[in-house]
Amino acid sequence: MVGSRLTRWILVMGLTACSSDPRIPGPLDTTAKGSATTAATGGAGGNPSGSSGGADSAGAGVGGSSSGRGGAVEGDAATPDAGTIDAPGVIHDDSAGPAPCAGDRAALGTNRLQAMGATPMPFATAYNAELDVLHGPGPLLIVLAGVNDASPAAWIGSFGALDPGQGAGVGFAGQRADVPFTMSATRAIQIAPVDANFELKFAPPASDALVPIGSVELSGTLSAGCGSLVVTRAKFLVPATAGGIIFHGSTIGDLMGPASETYRGQAASAWPLEVAGTATEVYAPGVIDDGGA
Repeated sequence: MVGSRLTRWILVMGLTACSSDPRIPGPLDTTAKGSATTAATGGAGGNPSGSSGGADSAGAGVGGSSSGRGGAVEGDAATPDAGTIDAPGVIHDDSAGPAPCAGDRAALGTNRLQAMGATPMPFATAYNAELDVLHGPGPLLIVLAGVNDASPAAWIGSFGALDPGQGAGVGFAGQRADVPFTMSATRAIQIAPVDANFELKFAPPASDALVPIGSVELSGTLSAGCGSLVVTRAKFLVPATAGGIIFHGSTIGDLMGPASETYRGQAASAWPLEVAGTATEVYAPGVIDDGGA
């Protein structure tokens, strides 16, 4: 009996000693460990290894970064990214404006502007077929001057038949028209309907026709650096006096049908030619006699 009690006493003492040994882990602590600091820094204690902070850390400590900070936390005003937040809820914009254009101008070819919209269908089909076989960036050269300038007085658009030239660079062939345009901060270009006398020049293997234009209207957006002009809509008026010009194996008059546009105050005296697409940059040194780009 004495021996049995002694054995139980030794066993109890041994268990007590084991439970107090600091080397033996205690029961798992399931209480929330999140705090305001933990929520703002990602993983518990700002673990630099970038480990997960745990879903119980104010719901925010998910996936730390190499600096020990967690992912972006909504409303984290305590630890803003330097140079990013000027004031609570105000993001600082470090982006620059549109890239300047060489020579303060955009020189653009138009062989990707397809006839559509109000253009009579037979002429639109013929026009686009001629574009498909046209070599070079014609038939029209557009030069937008003053595109780096904040002054509307400098914004002049020049339109004329494109001369592909014999070497590097292109120019105007014959008469050109200079008209004002407006430009927004994002380089949205607008030209209100205005009288403008110039021609569209096709060249073999396309038709060798010169198509006269009496009015221009345009809306589009100029790209950064002026590499292109996305033309939403450009409308030209072709005077009815051009009806006899040979174009695409027919005449302009036959392809256009009855004249429908008012031109210079006279009803039914012109046809609409609407085009849209992307006009692309061309090399046009000295094209408007001011040194060129």
